[in-house]
Amino acid sequence: MPEVSVIVPVYNVEKYLRQCLDSIVRQSLKDIEIILIDNGAADAERKIIEDYQKNDTRIKVIRFEQNQGYGKAVNTGIKKACGKYISIVESDDFIDEDMLAVLYEKINSYKADIIKSAYIYFDEIRSAVCFNDLKIPQDRTFTLKEFPVLISSHPSIWSCLYSRNFLMENEIFFIEKAGTSWVDNPFQLESLYKAEKILYTDKAFYHYRNCRENSSSTLNKALKVPYRCVKDMQNIIEKYNITDSGILYNLALRIMSYIKITIDRAEISDIDEIQPLVNELFEQIDNTLKDNPKYKRLRRRFYKKPLKFYFAFRRLKKIFKH
Repeated sequence: MPEVSVIVPVYNVEKYLRQCLDSIVRQSLKDIEIILIDNGAADAERKIIEDYQKNDTRIKVIRFEQNQGYGKAVNTGIKKACGKYISIVESDDFIDEDMLAVLYEKINSYKADIIKSAYIYFDEIRSAVCFNDLKIPQDRTFTLKEFPVLISSHPSIWSCLYSRNFLMENEIFFIEKAGTSWVDNPFQLESLYKAEKILYTDKAFYHYRNCRENSSSTLNKALKVPYRCVKDMQNIIEKYNITDSGILYNLALRIMSYIKITIDRAEISDIDEIQPLVNELFEQIDNTLKDNPKYKRLRRRFYKKPLKFYFAFRRLKKIFKH
């Protein structure tokens, strides 16, 4: 049985796929299996997959003729995996060669359910280490209630290792929807909430590529995606009757950021569609964030009628800029 199963959904990533796979096959931890989910990949991507499979017996391929969505792709990998631990790597990203070895040694030593690490965010302009300034101890396990700050920003579910037994016994899987649909958010919330032993390290191994051409985050305006994502997380809250104030507060901070994302991706022609969604998101977190100064400013700026003035002002700025 391999120590770690690495699950890689593949779709529309020909430009970056070799870099991703090279970083996995060159891991210093050799006792791994690599599960490539051909999620309706193009011919050129399939050729790359076949080339790597021929040269590395650790690679297994699961093929879907048509894209089944990110959630189903990863769920299929988790269910087919033989490893003690699960790693998820997105096929336009890459990882340092010692990532799996370091995380495996820690999670196995502490018998933890999840280990979470910092990551490196990069695009064509800049690079930054994210999530490494959290005041979380790195020499003991903890629960989400102790350090709910873990859910305050980007879920970054791929900078982790998960105990496969933990996921299977608690039936923790991704929601299966078309496309990506931000299904990493409810998965992160549910897995961290159910985990009795979480580990954290501020060392960054995972290189997260943002704003790549043709990615779901750049092609999809996602007017309704953040809204539906919040609904999915609300379902998790209701499922487990989560009432902890720290968890709810940090989750509300993330929802606040999604309100801004929704507005920033919209056009003035979308006001009629976006306004009810924005209003409802504000109303969901009003009580939780009523004393947060950043939230107060955001609410004053975007709630109800002021949203129209924001779009008009943004349009004027573009005109004068040119």
